[in-house]
Amino acid sequence: MPLLRFRAFRAVSGVSQQEIAEAIGVDPSSLSLILTGKRTPSVVFADRFLTLCEEIAEKHDVPPELVPTLRDLAEIAPAFR
Repeated sequence: MPLLRFRAFRAVSGVSQQEIAEAIGVDPSSLSLILTGKRTPSVVFADRFLTLCEEIAEKHDVPPELVPTLRDLAEIAPAFR
């Protein structure tokens, strides 16, 4: 569910995964590994990612139910809990 929510979020906002990765200062492949649960995100990543998602949601009128949350990151990367 969290990966689908992120994909829906990107589709509705019109922002690419590469744009998101660049805005938070990570490589697009690193972002992909985190979002598929193959890499554990750092606290700094989580903060930047979630803050950016909130900013994008506000700017592009994305419905709140599509905005990725801390819970989504915890579901993707159990070690992050």
